[in-house]
Amino acid sequence: TLKPKIFSNNKLLAQTEYRQAGKNSFHEMDFSILADNDTSNRSHFFLKTTKKFEKSDGLFEESDISIDIQQVSNDSYLKSYKLRSPLIKNNNLLTSSVEFNGFSDDLLFNTEVTVFENLTKENNDRYEYILPSFNLSKQFSNNENLNGNLSFNSSGSIKNYDTNVQEKLNINDLVYNSNTSYFKNGIENDFNFILKNVNSESDNSKNYKNSLSSNINGLAVINSSLPLIKTTEKYRKILIPRASLRLNPRKTKNRKDDLRIVGYENIFDLNRLGVSDTLEGGESLTYGFSYFLNDKLDNELFTAKIANVLRLEEDSNIPISSSLGQKTSNIVSSFSINPSDSLKINYQHSLDENLSDTNYQLLSSDIKINNFLTSFEYLNESLNSANNSYLYNKTSYNFDDNKMISFETRENKKEKITEFYNLIYQYKNDCLIAAIEYNKEYYDFKDLKPEEKLFFKLTIIPFGQTSSPSLY
Repeated sequence: TLKPKIFSNNKLLAQTEYRQAGKNSFHEMDFSILADNDTSNRSHFFLKTTKKFEKSDGLFEESDISIDIQQVSNDSYLKSYKLRSPLIKNNNLLTSSVEFNGFSDDLLFNTEVTVFENLTKENNDRYEYILPSFNLSKQFSNNENLNGNLSFNSSGSIKNYDTNVQEKLNINDLVYNSNTSYFKNGIENDFNFILKNVNSESDNSKNYKNSLSSNINGLAVINSSLPLIKTTEKYRKILIPRASLRLNPRKTKNRKDDLRIVGYENIFDLNRLGVSDTLEGGESLTYGFSYFLNDKLDNELFTAKIANVLRLEEDSNIPISSSLGQKTSNIVSSFSINPSDSLKINYQHSLDENLSDTNYQLLSSDIKINNFLTSFEYLNESLNSANNSYLYNKTSYNFDDNKMISFETRENKKEKITEFYNLIYQYKNDCLIAAIEYNKEYYDFKDLKPEEKLFFKLTIIPFGQTSSPSLY
């Protein structure tokens, strides 16, 4: 795929994507070069190749190896020229790696050598090396005497970052999940247990001791729920109260400054803190309920979910942003309204224990009326460690199968600026795509300045595209 872009101010950008698929392999390559009379040439080169191996009598039934290479000649090149490709996942972070994966019915193994380059940092601090990392997971689910599933997970890495920081880490988890048992009154119960062993050694690290350290920790969780179902001629109503009791005699490792947002979707998870090297300490009770209103085809018309955590003693080591270390955590809730295909509304909310301060809000909606479609998303985080707020909207109208107009914008409520405007009118047929675009974008990255553009874009299928000069 060739993507030439021609500019009137003596610039030429040529981008090429190359893909090759074989029986057990797939290769992708994306590169570009910008010829500019005013500055030195700029370029990027991304490569990903994957090779799968046939089933054999060895340790793994299936396995593959993949190689990633990502390079740019200028830190702001990907951002400023808005290069698009399936291989470009992040404009600020480059990842080069060699990875091996092996699979079988009850065994998974992964090992990887990785180099990260953060384009927003300076000098050697921009590089992070993981040489190497590994993950091993073994399932013991065939033993009927277990009355559940038992698994062993092991992971480790040797990591170098910020020039002179080195961390060596090995984590071993033994996890048991029981089968669900039922009381005569309909209450469902299950039991989860995790035994964690963490071994670490580091130099100049804030996270681990400089000397060799090893510890063992355990967490037990008892879950109970009571599904209540009422069926009428038109609707099916489901109410599920649930509670979860957690017990751990050890303390939580100090992770108070970590950013962790806990909502209803993960508040009942075994590892709801989302960290691998520690378990949630102390005793706590998590309780809540979920309500579903479904139609006769079992489509969800309305859902409501609310939960809260009670703790015997405060734990100042748990991430402050999660509120789980308080005696009474934030009340987290989630609501969804889907009365038809034309309207969808989702709302997530976190309310402080005083029932007056809101710490987190996420509201999204999709409205579709015939050829008119608009979507909104509003985020408001008031936590000190996650202070972020924005309003996003995208609206489009299809006149017919060939013509459409769309408008897209995002406003940063925290900085009180509009990050970008995009207004597009497009005509499309089997041979070409013609579009008039107005774009205004705000940047806060090194040498990039706010831009305002009005241009005409023509894509001739299957060749490429040309753009008229910017009028601003």
